[in-house]
Amino acid sequence: MSFTINPFRMNPKDCLTNALTANHDQDLRQPSGGEKEILLPENTVIETERLILRKMTIDDLDHLLLIFSDPKVMESFNEPPFDREKMEKWVQHNLDHQDRHGYGIFCAILKENNQLVGACGLHHMKVDETPEVELGYDFRSAYWNRGLATEAAKGVRDWAFDQLGLTRVISLIRTHNKASMRVAEKMGMVREKEWARGDIKYYVYSQSRES
Repeated sequence: MSFTINPFRMNPKDCLTNALTANHDQDLRQPSGGEKEILLPENTVIETERLILRKMTIDDLDHLLLIFSDPKVMESFNEPPFDREKMEKWVQHNLDHQDRHGYGIFCAILKENNQLVGACGLHHMKVDETPEVELGYDFRSAYWNRGLATEAAKGVRDWAFDQLGLTRVISLIRTHNKASMRVAEKMGMVREKEWARGDIKYYVYSQSRES
């Protein structure tokens, strides 16, 4: 996550980085497998055992700020906590990405209390000039160590493969972020390589759809 600021984080921080640094001028509508763009229906919802993952809206800003203003969450990105202005830019970036590519980051709602506890979804990006779709995840620290990130990530992965027809997803995880590595490995991802963006080093984890 995560998302790379790209969550979303799946380390929450890593998801956060992509979302803030992506090039809006690139035409990234065709992922690595050459799949056509599929528009996300307004009523798209992923349901897992404990979570509802629904489309993000601008009205979620304050609830998402509870995640990304948390020093424990942002520590994994080596970034300061978000203020409201940064959070608004991050949300708007995701909404623009969703409109452009037909998918984005979902809000994760815990069924037991109907609270927004995390963000998990997909982000289009390039790694070494190759188009990829990253799966990112970020959750409020109060809900860590309950398996929620893994549950959400598996749900989004299955949706990406079964509903969008994607053939591959990746996660960019900072090399010190062992918690996000565990989530990726629990969902069956494998570490492909180390990759750097500027002076920040990541492990590239990936998983392909079974034929």
